[in-house]
Amino acid sequence: MSVSVSGSNDHLKKYEEENNKLEEEKKKLVEEKKKLEEEKKKLDEEKKTLAIEVMGANEREKMLRQLIVLSWGCFIVVIGMCLGMGKK
Repeated sequence: MSVSVSGSNDHLKKYEEENNKLEEEKKKLVEEKKKLEEEKKKLDEEKKTLAIEVMGANEREKMLRQLIVLSWGCFIVVIGMCLGMGKK
């Protein structure tokens, strides 16, 4: 009888050791998950910031293009006026 009790105690100890190892592993994974979630939040914030910067850059580029077109238009008008005055 003492052999079977001793054997079941050994099984119980092994089970508890495995359970403890699994609990430790679970804690490590939970911590890792928290770190990854924090990093994801930081990356999402950075993504939003970069998206805003890109939108601003696109607006500046659009305004610059309009300015260049307007400048060329004015240049052509002035040249046309000068040529028109030269023919009189």
